[in-house]
Amino acid sequence: MKRVIISTQIKRKFKQIPKKICVNPDNLRHLRAKILFSMFLLYLPENLEAQQFQISGTVTDAATDEPLPYTNVALMPAHLGVGVMTGDDGNYALTFTTKGDSIRFSFVGYETVTVPLSEVKNGILDVQLQPLSSIDASDYSI
Repeated sequence: MKRVIISTQIKRKFKQIPKKICVNPDNLRHLRAKILFSMFLLYLPENLEAQQFQISGTVTDAATDEPLPYTNVALMPAHLGVGVMTGDDGNYALTFTTKGDSIRFSFVGYETVTVPLSEVKNGILDVQLQPLSSIDASDYSI
């Protein structure tokens, strides 16, 4: 086994102290491998980012075909805590990293609609909500 001797100088307290370092060629090979592996680990987290999903579309009234502003759009199950509201034009964009099983659309005075994610095509989901049937207040006594 051949040894390589490298002479270096280290400055300590304004004095030069010669120090000899013995390096085994086999150790150099292992050192190179450790350095390359460390560099790989440094760049690995960039590639392990969570995959993002985005679903967008428009929510409209089924009877009038008018957009429904401020409709609640939520990824189900509800404990995931992912949801948005539609804008003034009834459009929404729901971005999430945790895959749910369905999306729920709800608006006061309309029936709630739940759509399975398997029905979403190309990240676009347009939904029409049905107005609730009118309720006669005289049927209820206080």
